Amino acid sequence: MEDSQRQTASLLHWGLVSQYRSQLFGFAILWIMCMHSREFTPIPDNPLLSQSLLYDGIILVGGVGVDMFLFLSGIGLYYALEKRPTLKQFYFRRFKRLLIPYCVIGTAFWVFKDLCLVWKPIRFLANLSLLSFFVKGNGLFWYIALMIPLYLAAPWFYRLSKERCRKALLAVAFFGCLALNYFFAYCTPTFFENSEKALTRVFIFILGCYFAPVVAQDRPMSRKWGFFCLLALTCHDLLPALARASGLMPDTIARRLWHNAAGFALCILLPVLLEVLQSDRLNRFLGFFGAISLELYLSHMAFKSAVKALFPEFVHWSTLHCVLVYGGVLIAAVWFSVLFHQAQPKLESYLFHHIPKKKGAFLL
Repeated sequence: MEDSQRQTASLLHWGLVSQYRSQLFGFAILWIMCMHSREFTPIPDNPLLSQSLLYDGIILVGGVGVDMFLFLSGIGLYYALEKRPTLKQFYFRRFKRLLIPYCVIGTAFWVFKDLCLVWKPIRFLANLSLLSFFVKGNGLFWYIALMIPLYLAAPWFYRLSKERCRKALLAVAFFGCLALNYFFAYCTPTFFENSEKALTRVFIFILGCYFAPVVAQDRPMSRKWGFFCLLALTCHDLLPALARASGLMPDTIARRLWHNAAGFALCILLPVLLEVLQSDRLNRFLGFFGAISLELYLSHMAFKSAVKALFPEFVHWSTLHCVLVYGGVLIAAVWFSVLFHQAQPKLESYLFHHIPKKKGAFLL
C-alpha cells in the first residue's frame, strides 16, 4: 500500500507539463482538427454519429484544445522571459514565430477567397489584418487575432507570476476577465457574439503564466489537483445548466468557463498518463504533430475553408463523401505544414539575415 502511494506521488509533479509539452500541443491540434469536421454538416447529422459518445461527447468539444494551446503558451511566455531578453528581442521572437506562418498562409487564403473568387479588396484588407474578426465575427484565424494583444501584454502577465501576492492577483485577473465578458455580453451583445471565443479565453492564458514557475521548478503536485481535474472533465453540462437555472450567467460564458477548466485539467492529466504509458511510439506521434501545431492549425483552417468556398453544395453531400473530403483536407494540411516547417528557418534567415540569431525557448 505504501509503495503504491509513493509511486502515485512520484507521478504527480508539475514538471511533467513541461516534459510533455510538445505531446500536449500535438494532442490539442489533432483534437481541434477532428472537432472541425462538424462544419461538414452531414457528418454530425449522421444518426449513428450523433448518438455516439465518442463523436458527440468527445470530438465535438474539441475546442478545449484551443484552451490547452493558450495555457501552454502562457507557460512558454514565462520560459522565454526567464532568459531575460530585452523587450525588443522578446517581441521580435514571438511575433516572428506567430506572424510568418500567418502572413504566408493567411495571405494566400485571403487572396484566393477575396480577390480571386470575388474582387473585394476592402474585405481582403479587413480579413488579412484580422479586423473583420472583431467587427463582423469572421473567426477563421481568430487565434492569431487573440495572441497578438496577449503577447503585447506579456511582460505584465510575467510580473504577475513573480509577485508575492500572486494568488490574490490571479483572483483579480479571473474576476476582471469575467466582469469584462459580462460587460460586453450585456452592453455590446453584437461585439460579444463576434469575439466571445477570444474574449472568454484570456484567463486561461493568464493561468498558464501563473502556473509557469511551479512547472519550471517541478514542484510536487497535490492530489487535490487530480480530483479537481476529474471533476472539471465530468461536469460538461453542469455549468450551463446552473447558468440557465439561475439566470446569473449567460450560457456562452458558462460553456467557455468549462472549456477553460477542461483545458487546464487535460494539461495536467495527460502528461501523467503519458508518463505511465511510457510509449515511445505515442510520444513520437504526438510530438510530431506538436512540432508543427501552429502551421497545422493555420493550414487546415485554410484548406477546409477553401473547399467549402469552392463547393458550397457540400451541405448536400453524403456522410462518406464528407469524411473522404475532410480526410483529404487533413492529409494536405499535414503535408503542407511539414514542408513549411522545414522551410521556415530558411525563410526567416532570408528575411532577417542581418539580425543575430539567438535560440528561443518554448515557442508555440
